[in-house]
Amino acid sequence: MTELEMLIHNINSEITALNAELLSVKERYSETIKNGLVSHILKLLSELEDAVEFVMWTQYTPYFNDGDECYFRVGELEVKLVGVSEQEVMDISIESLMKDKEYYTTGNGSKSVYAPQMLAHIAEYEQLYERIGSDKYAQLQYTISEIQKLVSMADEEIMKTAFGDHVSVTIYSNGNWCVEDYEHD
Repeated sequence: MTELEMLIHNINSEITALNAELLSVKERYSETIKNGLVSHILKLLSELEDAVEFVMWTQYTPYFNDGDECYFRVGELEVKLVGVSEQEVMDISIESLMKDKEYYTTGNGSKSVYAPQMLAHIAEYEQLYERIGSDKYAQLQYTISEIQKLVSMADEEIMKTAFGDHVSVTIYSNGNWCVEDYEHD
């Protein structure tokens, strides 16, 4: 073997070893994120079992992006609250809803009238608020915010390795969790 062939062989061997090491580190990190994230979220939810049925997020690579390259992404955390009919991104402040039930303020500062179905939805939030109390509701908002931070803090490539692509991840306050296929556009 010539000196050049030996050099190329050594470089190939080193790259192969580094690739294997990188793959091993990614797999260990992925398992750590998967198990750690789920166990931390379960711990946070355990104190809110009377208020939260589950939290979930979707993660996928879109099939189409107006001709631009499509990138994998982890979606926002959605929450299904006990007694509230819809799961949603929990960004509603019950205190602001209870101040003025007839109107809401839009992004440009003008007031708009709630649709009847939104009024029914607000009533569900009010019942939850009355059932669990203001301290527990504040804890609920804080906990959901912290869970969203945990989910968004993890590297998206690792989230894809840990849970998969085109999936929804659901973590129930009763201690169960699942990953299911997710249909999207």
